[in-house]
Amino acid sequence: MVNPFKRYGALRKAAQNAEPEVPKVDWEDLGTHDAVNNEALLSLSKVAFQQDEDLESVDMIAMLEEELDETYRGVTQLTNELEQARKHLEKLSFYDDLTGLANRALFYDRLEQSCELAKREGRLLPILMMDLDRFKEINDTMGHDIGDQVLQEVAKRLKETLRHSDTVARLGGDEFAALLPSALEQEGVDVVVQKLVDAVGKPIPVGGEMVDVGISIGVALYPVHGEDGVMTLSNADAAMYSAKKDGCGYIIYGSDGTAEEIQKSTLASQLRAGISKQQLFLEYQPKINLVTGDVAGVEALVRWQHPEFGLISPAEFIPAAERTGVIKPLTLNVLEQAMEQAVIWQRADNPLKLSVNVSARLLNDWELPDLIIRLLEQKSFPPENLIIEITETAFMKNPEQALRVLERIQQMGVSISIDDFGTGYTSLMYLKSMPVDELKIDMVFIRNMVQKKNDLAIVRSIIDLCKNLEIVVVAEGVEDIETRNKLCELECDLAQGYFFARPMAAEGLKRKLETGPASWAPFHPVTVRDIHSESPSVVPMRKLSAL
Repeated sequence: MVNPFKRYGALRKAAQNAEPEVPKVDWEDLGTHDAVNNEALLSLSKVAFQQDEDLESVDMIAMLEEELDETYRGVTQLTNELEQARKHLEKLSFYDDLTGLANRALFYDRLEQSCELAKREGRLLPILMMDLDRFKEINDTMGHDIGDQVLQEVAKRLKETLRHSDTVARLGGDEFAALLPSALEQEGVDVVVQKLVDAVGKPIPVGGEMVDVGISIGVALYPVHGEDGVMTLSNADAAMYSAKKDGCGYIIYGSDGTAEEIQKSTLASQLRAGISKQQLFLEYQPKINLVTGDVAGVEALVRWQHPEFGLISPAEFIPAAERTGVIKPLTLNVLEQAMEQAVIWQRADNPLKLSVNVSARLLNDWELPDLIIRLLEQKSFPPENLIIEITETAFMKNPEQALRVLERIQQMGVSISIDDFGTGYTSLMYLKSMPVDELKIDMVFIRNMVQKKNDLAIVRSIIDLCKNLEIVVVAEGVEDIETRNKLCELECDLAQGYFFARPMAAEGLKRKLETGPASWAPFHPVTVRDIHSESPSVVPMRKLSAL
C-alpha cells in the first residue's frame, strides 16, 4: 500500500516535471475549478500511475539493497569466523597449548630463517637451550597440576625478560629454547642470560606455596659454534648439560666445557651426516636355543666408524642422538640395514628372527608403527621375523603412551621384547597388560647367579614368571659354561653372551651358521641328566615357534 502523503508528493512532483502539453493545475483553487482542471487531472493521473510503477521499482531496489547489505554482513561475519579458525589452527600447529610459547616445529623453522639472516648480515646468532633444575621433584611431590602452573609461570617470565624480536619456545617437558638476534655480542648475551637465570630463580607462588625452581642454560653462537642451526643448537645443548652438572646457572659453549663434553657435542652434531655418508654399520650377536644349540635369532647392534675418531661405541653416541632428535633417522637406518641383511640370510635358507633396539623417545612417536610397516613392505621382510626391543626403563618413562604404540606394533605381527629386565622396577600390573612376547634378564643378575644366591633367586623367579605368562625368556651376558648349565636347569629358553659369540659382522655370522651348532663354542645340547645325573630328559621349549 502506497503512503497517501508520498502519493500526493509524487503527483506534485509529476506535475512539475510534466511535459509542456500537460495543462497546468491551479493547486490553490483546485476544489472550485473542477471542470476546468479535469483535463489536467487526467494527464496527471497518467503520470502518477507511471510514477507508482517507478516507486514500486524503487521499493524493490531498496529491498534488494537491504538484502545485499544483510548478505554482506553475513559474509563479513563468516570471513571473520574463518580467520579466527585459521588463527586457532595456526596456534595449535605452531604454539604450545600449555604455555602459549612457540612449539618445537615453529622454533626449528625460525632457527633456520634466523641463521640464514645472520649469515647474510655477517653477525652472530645466540642460541639458548634451557632446562629446569628441580621440576621432576616438583611434579613427583606436588602433582602434575602444580607442575603445569610452574611451567606456565616460567614461560611467562622467560617471555617478559626477552625482547619481542627474540623467540622463546617450549620444546617439550621442562625443556625450553630461545633465539636472541638482538644480542649481537657475547657481552650482551651474558647480560640477557643472567637475567633469565635470575627471573626463573625467584620463588614461584602456586597452590598457596612458594616453589623454588632453578634453570640451567647452555649458549652457543652461530656460526662460531656450528656450521648450521642444528649443530649450533646441539652444542648449546651440550653446554646446558654441563651447566646443569656444575650447578652454575649457564655456560657459553667452549668457555668452560671440558674436552670430553665438546667431543660428545661434536659427535652429536656430526651423527646425522655420518648416517647419510653410510659411516654406520651393524654387527649381529646370536641368541642361542639352550636346548638344541641352534641360532634362534640375532640382535642388530649399531657401530660408527668415524673418519676422525675411529670406531665409536653406541654408548657414546646414542645418548647424544636421543637428546638432539637424531635418534629417529638413526633407528630407521638400523632397521633398514638389518632387514636388508636378514632378507639375504632368508634367501640362503637361514630365516633368522631379527631384534632391533628402539629408543625410549620413539615410544612417544605415533609415526613409528607406520614407518616400521612401510619398511617391512619395502624390504619384503615378514613382520613375524622382526622383534622390537625396548628397555624396561624406557617403558616406565611413559607407560600409557608406550602401551598404545607397542600395541599398534604388535597388531602388525611384529614381536615385542623387554630388554634389561630387572633394572627398571617395572610394575607387575604393567607387565601383565604389556604386549610382550619376549623378556631379557639383565646381565647384572646372570653374571653372578652361580655364586650369589640372591641373584639366582631373582633369575629363577623371572623365568617362572615368564612360564606362567607364556613369554619367551632370554638370559643376557652368559660368559661361562656353569652359567649356561644353570640356565638350562632353570629351563631358560634362549641365551646370548660372549660364551656363545661376540657381536660379529654379517659375513662372520654366515660362516658360523654354515657350520651349525658346533660353532657356538663350546656347545653341547644339555639334558637334565647332564646336570643331575638322572635319566635324560630334554628341557622343553614353550613359545619359541611363536616368536
